[in-house]
Amino acid sequence: MDRIDEAVSGVLSRLPECRADAAALRAGLEYFGADVNALQRAAVALETNHDLRYAGVRKLLSLWLEDFASLLERRAPFAELSVPAPPALVYALHYAFPELRFMSAAMAAQIALRGVFLHTEPVDLSATRMRRCGLNSMRRRIAAEFSPRAVLQFGVLCDECCKACEGADGALSLVLPRGVSSAAARSFAAGYIGRLEAFFGRKITPEAKRRGFGLYSRLLSAERRIAAVCAARSCLRGNSLALAQFTLLASPSRPEEAVAALEELAGELEAAPAEWDYPGKRLYCFIVPFLQPAAAGRFMDSGVFLTGGGAFIELDAGPFIDLAGSVAAWAEAMAVRRPEAEYAAALAADIRRWGCGAYLGGSFNFDRALGAAEPLRRLILKREYGIASFELGADFWSENCGWTDPAARAETISAVMP
Repeated sequence: MDRIDEAVSGVLSRLPECRADAAALRAGLEYFGADVNALQRAAVALETNHDLRYAGVRKLLSLWLEDFASLLERRAPFAELSVPAPPALVYALHYAFPELRFMSAAMAAQIALRGVFLHTEPVDLSATRMRRCGLNSMRRRIAAEFSPRAVLQFGVLCDECCKACEGADGALSLVLPRGVSSAAARSFAAGYIGRLEAFFGRKITPEAKRRGFGLYSRLLSAERRIAAVCAARSCLRGNSLALAQFTLLASPSRPEEAVAALEELAGELEAAPAEWDYPGKRLYCFIVPFLQPAAAGRFMDSGVFLTGGGAFIELDAGPFIDLAGSVAAWAEAMAVRRPEAEYAAALAADIRRWGCGAYLGGSFNFDRALGAAEPLRRLILKREYGIASFELGADFWSENCGWTDPAARAETISAVMP
């Protein structure tokens, strides 16, 4: 057994719920050029980086690994989704067109390669010459090399999201600019849904919409339960918290199982004994950098526990009565889409709700929208709310070389944290 087989076997032995084919996982690692030396550490590191004592965490990891493996198995046709994608619409599509798998294969690849098998080299070497989003690069590569039936892109945060696969076969994009009115957003979404139905050749049935809304309601309920526990306690490692939170932004191909895993995790956290709480000062993150998994461990070694999730703050967007309205409300509720002063106010309130004394950002500095706002955000947090903030100075997707090692940077931040 060589090192790749040993790594795959070691990971699968720690995820008994995982149904991914070992040969397909190996093929995926070889296809994307995974670092063989890093693979030697992957299995043992998985237990350090994620809370495998929770079945909900193991099942979420398993679903993403299964989607990654399915790429190389060339199974049933799939539609690729950008991140973020509106869950109610994605779920309705899942029920309306069961012959297709709706998933973010790009996200599955990033979780498998970065978060599980510790690959840190750029996937797209052209990105090392400029600051670019590795997730967009991965989606572009998957669209070119794995022939998805469609590529559904949603331009709500990243101004380059819909450019990534522009012109690709089956590319269907919806752009909702920041500041657009609710009525305009709903109109844009309704037109987009019409284009989807024309592309797939039939209407989304009322039953599919009903089931999609039901699953979305369960998703929101489970995420809020998880957040309530983690705001009060440190019983879930930051990497696993971010993995759970990302289900709000990206869907595996079996969304019912993903939501059920979140519900199970919520119940496990609510029942977790006090001795399962981790020690250390709590540091609130824009997103815990779970695709740089060693960072959270280095913080913990230095007495700091990463938690929070400013990217996932939702504000009131009002009621909706149809699928197009749900897409508009989903975009409008994203606090990070609001003017920076308004977002900083929501962020400061959430930092205090989570019992944290400082904020950690800086993993998305490559992004012209998310990164450009970070200095102003830190200034407002300090000047208006007295909250110290720090910058990790890393690329969340590991795509740009030469940036600060986040694990090493963690020690410096921990030493000066209030």
